[in-house]
Amino acid sequence: MQRVVGPLAATELEIGGSLHFVDTYTEVRSVYLKKSLLDVSTPMISIDQKKVTTYAKGTSLFIKYSNKIMHMFKMERELVAKIIPKTVAQSAFQRVIAPSLEPFLEEGDRMVEKARKCLQKKEYIDVYILIDVVDELISCLKEYDGVIAFAGSKGAEILELS
Repeated sequence: MQRVVGPLAATELEIGGSLHFVDTYTEVRSVYLKKSLLDVSTPMISIDQKKVTTYAKGTSLFIKYSNKIMHMFKMERELVAKIIPKTVAQSAFQRVIAPSLEPFLEEGDRMVEKARKCLQKKEYIDVYILIDVVDELISCLKEYDGVIAFAGSKGAEILELS
C-alpha cells in the first residue's frame, strides 16, 4: 500500500494538490476509535455513581481503559506510518486520536478531583484507587512512550495525568 500511496502523495504535492484522502482517513478512523472505546469508557460513568467500600489492586476500570486506549493508539500509529505520507503523518495521527483522548483525559481529571474531595472527608478508598491507577499509568506510559512522543501536544496531555 505504501508503494502506491507514497508516490501518489509525492506527485500530488509536486503539482500543488492537497491530500484529501488524509482528511477522509482522519475522519473515518477517529469515529472508529471512539466507537471502539465505548465498551471501556461507558462503564466508568455508572461505576462513579456507586459507593466503593473495598478495592483490589489492579481492578480499576480506568486501568483497563488506559491499557486499551494506549494499545489502540499504538496500532493506529503503525497504520498511519504505513499509509500516510511522512510530511503529514504526525498531524493526521493527532487528529485521529483527539476525539478518543478527550473523554479519557476528562475521566482522569474527574478521578483526581474525586480523590481530592475524599481526602477532605478523610475517606481514603478513592485515594488508594488513584494511587493504583497512577502506578499502572506510569508503567503503561513507559511501554507506549513512542506513541506518546508521536502524539505531540496530545501526548503531553496524557503525561499530565501521571
